[in-house]
Amino acid sequence: GNGFTCGIYLQEELVGTIGLHAIDRHLGQTSIGYYLGEKGLGKGVMTDVVRFVTHYCFETLGLNRVVIECATGNVRSRRIPERLGFTEEGVLRDAEKLYGTYHDLQVYAMLRRDWTKTQEVAACASSQ
Repeated sequence: GNGFTCGIYLQEELVGTIGLHAIDRHLGQTSIGYYLGEKGLGKGVMTDVVRFVTHYCFETLGLNRVVIECATGNVRSRRIPERLGFTEEGVLRDAEKLYGTYHDLQVYAMLRRDWTKTQEVAACASSQ
């Protein structure tokens, strides 16, 4: 009940991972982390997987808030929450350290009430 990590497979080959970080039951929130290797890029795989995991967070786990943090310079990664309608909340300065270098993180969040509206709009659009 405190997060998970899963492999992402495309045609039976491991192309990435996705996971939930610590789940705060009191606040009803968690964050999603993901990585996609070269063989999975440009196919919409990660957008579909993040959509599925976000839905799982709200509908199965009953959470209220899901956060995604992306390096500000990682445009591909930032497009995923933007595409799914997450709200851009701000930048955490020097919040991540990779290979000895600090990086700023762009914070995106989705609330349950906003996800429900997003899904209703998507359902209407697909039925037309």
